[in-house]
Amino acid sequence: MRIGCWNVTSFNNKDQEILLEIKRHKLDICALSETKKKGKGNSKYGNYILIYNGKNKNERATSGVGLLLHESYENQIRNIIYVNDRILQATINLQKSRPTHISIYAPDSSKTQADIDIFYQTLQTVLDGIPNHDGIIILGDFNARIGDELIPGIKNRFNEETINESDYVITNKNIHPTRIQDTRSLTSANAGTNHQLVMAKMRTTIQRSCNKPIEEVSKLNIESLLDKLTKYLHQQRLREKIAANNIQKTDDIETAWTKLRTNIIQAAEGLWKKDYKKKTKNKYKTVV
Repeated sequence: MRIGCWNVTSFNNKDQEILLEIKRHKLDICALSETKKKGKGNSKYGNYILIYNGKNKNERATSGVGLLLHESYENQIRNIIYVNDRILQATINLQKSRPTHISIYAPDSSKTQADIDIFYQTLQTVLDGIPNHDGIIILGDFNARIGDELIPGIKNRFNEETINESDYVITNKNIHPTRIQDTRSLTSANAGTNHQLVMAKMRTTIQRSCNKPIEEVSKLNIESLLDKLTKYLHQQRLREKIAANNIQKTDDIETAWTKLRTNIIQAAEGLWKKDYKKKTKNKYKTVV
Protein backbone atom coordinates (compact mmCIF):
# COMPACT_ATOMS: atom_id res chain seq x y z
CA MET A 1 0.00 0.00 0.00
CA ARG A 2 1.02 3.63 -0.45
CA ILE A 3 0.74 6.24 2.26
CA GLY A 4 1.74 9.87 2.15
CA CYS A 5 1.56 13.33 3.71
CA TRP A 6 1.14 16.76 2.19
CA ASN A 7 0.95 20.32 3.46
CA VAL A 8 -1.75 21.65 1.13
CA THR A 9 -1.94 25.23 2.58
CA SER A 10 -5.74 25.16 2.01
CA PHE A 11 -7.90 22.21 1.08
CA ASN A 12 -11.15 24.02 0.30
CA ASN A 13 -9.68 26.17 -2.45
CA LYS A 14 -7.89 23.36 -4.29
CA ASP A 15 -9.63 20.12 -3.31
CA GLN A 16 -9.99 18.87 -6.88
CA GLU A 17 -6.33 19.47 -7.73
CA ILE A 18 -5.26 17.70 -4.54
CA LEU A 19 -7.54 14.72 -5.18
CA LEU A 20 -6.29 14.47 -8.76
CA GLU A 21 -2.65 14.25 -7.59
CA ILE A 22 -3.47 11.76 -4.81
CA LYS A 23 -5.31 9.56 -7.31
CA ARG A 24 -2.62 9.96 -9.98
CA HIS A 25 0.08 8.78 -7.57
CA LYS A 26 -2.16 5.92 -6.34
CA LEU A 27 -2.02 6.78 -2.64
CA ASP A 28 -4.20 4.72 -0.32
CA ILE A 29 -3.89 6.99 2.71
CA CYS A 30 -2.60 10.55 2.84
CA ALA A 31 -2.31 12.89 5.81
CA LEU A 32 -3.12 16.52 5.00
CA SER A 33 -1.88 19.43 7.06
CA GLU A 34 -2.70 23.15 7.04
CA THR A 35 -6.06 22.32 5.47
CA LYS A 36 -7.70 25.47 6.90
CA LYS A 37 -10.93 23.48 6.96
CA LYS A 38 -13.18 24.42 9.90
CA GLY A 39 -15.04 22.06 12.20
CA LYS A 40 -14.61 18.30 12.32
CA GLY A 41 -16.14 15.24 10.69
CA ASN A 42 -15.82 13.37 7.42
CA SER A 43 -16.79 14.00 3.81
CA LYS A 44 -16.80 11.97 0.58
CA TYR A 45 -14.79 13.25 -2.38
CA GLY A 46 -15.12 10.93 -5.35
CA ASN A 47 -13.27 7.69 -4.48
CA TYR A 48 -11.81 9.17 -1.29
CA ILE A 49 -13.02 9.90 2.23
CA LEU A 50 -11.66 12.88 4.14
CA ILE A 51 -11.59 12.77 7.95
CA TYR A 52 -10.79 16.27 9.14
CA ASN A 53 -10.37 18.42 12.24
CA GLY A 54 -9.90 22.18 12.28
CA LYS A 55 -10.65 25.42 14.07
CA ASN A 56 -14.13 26.16 15.38
CA LYS A 57 -16.42 27.77 12.84
CA ASN A 58 -16.32 31.11 14.68
CA GLU A 59 -12.50 31.23 14.56
CA ARG A 60 -10.12 32.28 11.83
CA ALA A 61 -9.31 29.42 9.45
CA THR A 62 -5.71 28.43 10.26
CA SER A 63 -3.93 25.11 10.78
CA GLY A 64 -6.25 22.09 10.32
CA VAL A 65 -5.40 18.41 9.76
CA GLY A 66 -6.99 15.54 7.87
CA LEU A 67 -6.65 11.95 6.72
CA LEU A 68 -7.64 11.21 3.14
CA LEU A 69 -8.38 7.52 2.57
CA HIS A 70 -9.40 5.54 -0.48
CA GLU A 71 -12.99 4.34 -0.20
CA SER A 72 -11.81 0.70 -0.11
CA TYR A 73 -10.71 1.36 3.50
CA GLU A 74 -14.03 2.85 4.60
CA ASN A 75 -15.13 -0.23 6.54
CA GLN A 76 -11.66 -0.62 8.09
CA ILE A 77 -11.65 2.73 9.89
CA ARG A 78 -11.77 2.37 13.68
CA ASN A 79 -11.54 4.66 16.69
CA ILE A 80 -11.33 8.19 15.24
CA ILE A 81 -10.20 10.75 17.82
CA TYR A 82 -10.46 14.44 16.91
CA VAL A 83 -7.75 15.69 19.28
CA ASN A 84 -7.51 19.30 18.08
CA ASP A 85 -6.85 21.38 14.98
CA ARG A 86 -3.25 20.08 14.83
CA ILE A 87 -3.65 16.39 15.75
CA LEU A 88 -6.03 13.80 14.33
CA GLN A 89 -5.91 10.10 15.25
CA ALA A 90 -7.50 7.09 13.52
CA THR A 91 -6.94 3.33 13.77
CA ILE A 92 -7.19 1.43 10.47
CA ASN A 93 -7.42 -2.34 10.17
CA LEU A 94 -4.86 -3.68 7.70
CA GLN A 95 -5.07 -7.49 7.44
CA LYS A 96 -3.13 -8.82 10.45
CA SER A 97 -2.33 -5.42 11.93
CA ARG A 98 -4.24 -2.33 13.03
CA PRO A 99 -1.82 0.60 13.08
CA THR A 100 -2.82 3.96 14.48
CA HIS A 101 -2.37 6.76 11.94
CA ILE A 102 -1.79 10.22 13.37
CA SER A 103 -2.06 13.27 11.13
CA ILE A 104 -0.25 16.27 12.57
CA TYR A 105 0.60 19.89 11.81
CA ALA A 106 3.28 21.13 14.20
CA PRO A 107 3.68 24.83 15.05
CA ASP A 108 6.50 26.48 13.14
CA SER A 109 9.30 28.54 14.66
CA SER A 110 7.21 31.74 14.47
CA LYS A 111 4.93 30.41 17.23
CA THR A 112 5.72 30.88 20.91
CA GLN A 113 7.68 28.23 22.79
CA ALA A 114 4.61 27.70 24.95
CA ASP A 115 2.51 26.82 21.88
CA ILE A 116 5.20 24.43 20.66
CA ASP A 117 5.50 22.77 24.09
CA ILE A 118 1.73 22.33 24.33
CA PHE A 119 1.63 20.65 20.92
CA TYR A 120 4.31 18.10 21.80
CA GLN A 121 2.88 17.47 25.26
CA THR A 122 -0.51 16.76 23.66
CA LEU A 123 1.07 14.51 21.05
CA GLN A 124 2.90 12.58 23.78
CA THR A 125 -0.38 12.12 25.66
CA VAL A 126 -1.94 10.70 22.48
CA LEU A 127 0.97 8.29 22.02
CA ASP A 128 0.83 7.20 25.67
CA GLY A 129 -2.82 6.25 25.18
CA ILE A 130 -2.09 3.80 22.35
CA PRO A 131 -1.59 0.13 23.38
CA ASN A 132 2.08 -0.88 23.49
CA HIS A 133 1.65 -3.68 20.95
CA ASP A 134 0.04 -1.43 18.28
CA GLY A 135 1.93 0.08 15.39
CA ILE A 136 2.04 3.87 15.13
CA ILE A 137 2.47 5.89 11.93
CA ILE A 138 2.82 9.66 12.32
CA LEU A 139 2.29 11.63 9.12
CA GLY A 140 2.18 15.35 8.44
CA ASP A 141 4.21 18.52 8.64
CA PHE A 142 6.50 18.71 11.66
CA ASN A 143 8.11 21.91 10.37
CA ALA A 144 11.33 20.04 11.10
CA ARG A 145 14.75 20.74 9.62
CA ILE A 146 16.83 17.68 10.35
CA GLY A 147 20.27 18.52 9.00
CA ASP A 148 22.66 16.49 6.86
CA GLU A 149 24.21 14.28 9.55
CA LEU A 150 23.99 10.53 8.91
CA ILE A 151 22.17 8.64 11.70
CA PRO A 152 22.25 4.88 10.97
CA GLY A 153 18.81 3.32 11.00
CA ILE A 154 17.08 6.70 11.23
CA LYS A 155 18.07 8.98 8.35
CA ASN A 156 20.51 9.23 5.48
CA ARG A 157 22.41 12.15 4.02
CA PHE A 158 21.33 14.44 1.17
CA ASN A 159 19.22 16.73 3.36
CA GLU A 160 19.83 20.44 3.90
CA GLU A 161 22.47 21.42 6.44
CA THR A 162 20.06 23.40 8.65
CA ILE A 163 18.71 21.73 11.77
CA ASN A 164 16.18 22.74 14.43
CA GLU A 165 14.73 21.15 17.57
CA SER A 166 11.52 19.83 15.99
CA ASP A 167 10.89 16.10 16.27
CA TYR A 168 10.98 13.95 13.17
CA VAL A 169 9.97 10.54 14.60
CA ILE A 170 7.50 8.86 12.18
CA THR A 171 6.92 5.28 13.34
CA ASN A 172 7.41 3.17 16.42
CA LYS A 173 9.30 -0.12 16.54
CA ASN A 174 6.13 -2.15 16.02
CA ILE A 175 6.28 -1.11 12.36
CA HIS A 176 8.92 -3.61 11.24
CA PRO A 177 11.67 -2.07 9.04
CA THR A 178 11.08 -4.65 6.31
CA ARG A 179 7.60 -3.18 5.81
CA ILE A 180 9.01 0.13 4.53
CA GLN A 181 9.96 -0.43 0.90
CA ASP A 182 10.48 3.11 -0.35
CA THR A 183 10.10 6.72 0.81
CA ARG A 184 10.43 9.76 -1.41
CA SER A 185 9.17 13.29 -2.05
CA LEU A 186 7.19 13.60 -5.27
CA THR A 187 8.16 16.78 -7.08
CA SER A 188 5.75 15.80 -9.85
CA ALA A 189 2.75 16.43 -7.59
CA ASN A 190 1.49 20.00 -7.99
CA ALA A 191 -1.56 21.58 -6.41
CA GLY A 192 -0.47 25.18 -5.97
CA THR A 193 1.46 24.64 -2.75
CA ASN A 194 5.17 25.20 -2.11
CA HIS A 195 5.30 21.92 -0.14
CA GLN A 196 6.04 18.55 -1.72
CA LEU A 197 3.95 15.43 -1.42
CA VAL A 198 5.83 12.74 0.54
CA MET A 199 5.04 9.11 -0.30
CA ALA A 200 6.02 5.85 1.42
CA LYS A 201 5.42 2.40 0.01
CA MET A 202 4.68 -0.19 2.71
CA ARG A 203 3.86 -3.85 3.04
CA THR A 204 0.68 -4.44 5.01
CA THR A 205 2.15 -7.75 6.29
CA ILE A 206 5.75 -8.82 6.78
CA GLN A 207 7.72 -11.94 6.04
CA ARG A 208 7.77 -14.26 8.98
CA SER A 209 10.93 -15.61 10.56
CA CYS A 210 12.93 -18.10 8.53
CA ASN A 211 12.70 -20.53 11.44
CA LYS A 212 10.15 -23.14 10.43
CA PRO A 213 7.43 -23.97 12.97
CA ILE A 214 7.42 -27.35 14.69
CA GLU A 215 4.37 -29.55 14.21
CA GLU A 216 3.47 -32.57 16.30
CA VAL A 217 2.75 -35.60 14.09
CA SER A 218 2.37 -39.33 14.67
CA LYS A 219 4.14 -42.31 13.17
CA LEU A 220 3.49 -46.04 13.49
CA ASN A 221 6.41 -47.81 15.12
CA ILE A 222 6.37 -50.95 12.97
CA GLU A 223 9.63 -52.20 14.51
CA SER A 224 7.82 -52.89 17.80
CA LEU A 225 5.99 -55.81 16.12
CA LEU A 226 9.28 -57.72 16.14
CA ASP A 227 8.60 -58.31 19.82
CA LYS A 228 6.48 -61.50 20.05
CA LEU A 229 4.44 -60.34 23.02
CA THR A 230 3.63 -56.98 21.41
CA LYS A 231 2.67 -58.74 18.18
CA TYR A 232 0.36 -61.17 20.03
CA LEU A 233 -1.34 -58.37 21.99
CA HIS A 234 -1.89 -56.38 18.80
CA GLN A 235 -3.44 -59.37 17.04
CA GLN A 236 -5.81 -59.98 19.94
CA ARG A 237 -6.81 -56.30 20.11
CA LEU A 238 -7.39 -56.17 16.34
CA ARG A 239 -9.68 -59.23 16.48
CA GLU A 240 -11.73 -57.56 19.22
CA LYS A 241 -12.10 -54.35 17.22
CA ILE A 242 -13.16 -56.23 14.06
CA ALA A 243 -15.71 -58.26 16.01
CA ALA A 244 -17.22 -55.14 17.55
CA ASN A 245 -17.22 -53.15 14.33
CA ASN A 246 -17.40 -55.74 11.56
CA ILE A 247 -18.14 -55.15 7.90
CA GLN A 248 -21.70 -55.97 6.82
CA LYS A 249 -22.82 -57.29 3.42
CA THR A 250 -24.94 -54.17 3.00
CA ASP A 251 -21.96 -51.82 3.48
CA ASP A 252 -20.68 -49.99 0.40
CA ILE A 253 -16.96 -49.69 -0.40
CA GLU A 254 -16.49 -46.38 1.43
CA THR A 255 -18.22 -47.61 4.60
CA ALA A 256 -16.28 -50.90 4.57
CA TRP A 257 -12.96 -49.07 4.15
CA THR A 258 -13.81 -46.62 6.97
CA LYS A 259 -14.57 -49.49 9.36
CA LEU A 260 -11.39 -51.38 8.44
CA ARG A 261 -9.22 -48.26 8.80
CA THR A 262 -10.81 -47.36 12.15
CA ASN A 263 -10.28 -50.88 13.51
CA ILE A 264 -6.60 -50.91 12.53
CA ILE A 265 -5.90 -47.46 14.01
CA GLN A 266 -7.77 -48.11 17.27
CA ALA A 267 -6.04 -51.48 17.70
CA ALA A 268 -2.65 -49.78 17.32
CA GLU A 269 -3.35 -47.07 19.92
CA GLY A 270 -1.13 -47.47 22.98
CA LEU A 271 0.77 -50.44 21.52
CA TRP A 272 3.06 -49.29 18.76
CA LYS A 273 2.21 -45.67 17.96
CA LYS A 274 4.60 -42.88 18.89
CA ASP A 275 4.82 -39.12 18.41
CA TYR A 276 7.65 -37.22 16.81
CA LYS A 277 8.27 -33.68 15.70
CA LYS A 278 9.00 -32.40 12.23
CA LYS A 279 9.50 -28.98 10.65
CA THR A 280 6.71 -27.87 8.37
CA LYS A 281 6.95 -25.56 5.40
CA ASN A 282 6.64 -21.91 6.35
CA LYS A 283 4.10 -20.05 4.25
CA TYR A 284 3.41 -16.32 4.19
CA LYS A 285 1.79 -13.82 1.93
CA THR A 286 2.90 -10.26 1.46
CA VAL A 287 0.52 -7.62 0.15
CA VAL A 288 1.86 -4.35 -1.19
